[in-house]
Amino acid sequence: MLSKRALSNTRPNDIKNIMSKGHINSHFSITKRCLTYGDGSVGSDELRQSIANFMNNTAFRPRRPLELNDVTVLAGVSSIIDSLAFCLCEAGEGILLGRPTYVGFISDLVNRAGVKPVLVGFEGQSRLIDPTSLEAVKYYEDALIQSTHNGTPVRALLLCHPHNPFGLCYEPQDFCSNGIRLGAFVSQANPKLHAAMRAISKFAWPSSLADTAWCAILNDASFLTKYFQTLRERLSTAYEHCVALLKQHDIPYVPAHAGPFIWIDLSKHLSSHTLEAERELAWRMIDNKVWLATGEAYRSERPGWFRITFAVDEVELELGIQR
Repeated sequence: MLSKRALSNTRPNDIKNIMSKGHINSHFSITKRCLTYGDGSVGSDELRQSIANFMNNTAFRPRRPLELNDVTVLAGVSSIIDSLAFCLCEAGEGILLGRPTYVGFISDLVNRAGVKPVLVGFEGQSRLIDPTSLEAVKYYEDALIQSTHNGTPVRALLLCHPHNPFGLCYEPQDFCSNGIRLGAFVSQANPKLHAAMRAISKFAWPSSLADTAWCAILNDASFLTKYFQTLRERLSTAYEHCVALLKQHDIPYVPAHAGPFIWIDLSKHLSSHTLEAERELAWRMIDNKVWLATGEAYRSERPGWFRITFAVDEVELELGIQR
């Protein structure tokens, strides 16, 4: 979580990617095809079929098996969201986002497509509503109606899995290797949307090197079995260790059951319940070589919330929380 450098809350991969890194190092071989355009700008046929097979054989288990034409691959999830926003919306139209929300989604929607994030709040009651629950549907519906009334038609709802920063999940998992820059749009019922994304895909053409590396991983059934088992064990151990430290230091948190992060409440350490006070606290932590993603960045409804990444070295985590 920190050492002589500042705590980097952008390193959620320390525990999660060590096995995929090893697999790539031991199985990856650069061929002539790796240095070409491959099968085109939306991923190789092999990769798209490998993704379809992976989803068919894991927790997704669609009623109708996925095929390669149901999969569009671009250079990362940000590229997928950017392309979807550009294809689905006109500039100024809205997409619903529950609060708090992953900070990267805002720029994914706004920078090129000019889409307006319609933020949906879940506070104001006697308790916080779980944004992944059926109870949250009414809040999304109310926000949609209000946005339309205010002149911003809503074209889509963006859900994050696992929820970032709450760490809540529906079941499947990713490989947390975001530096490789591959993301997939999967849909069986939107061939025209696949075609529209393909038409602009040259701006997010996935690397043939990354394509080849992930084909090898997705087609190695024995590795995948071991990977997910080890991942669950390591994340569970790291989570329990972090929670114990939070309880020891009397730091409130939202219990999580997926992902490498926890949403913690440091509002009692604010000089006042304002964003300015949250910024002051964030800078005080930075001065002491601790950096956490702020609630402001994640569009939190109340100041004082921060996202802590626990999938890091135990010593760093302990020292960071102590500071």
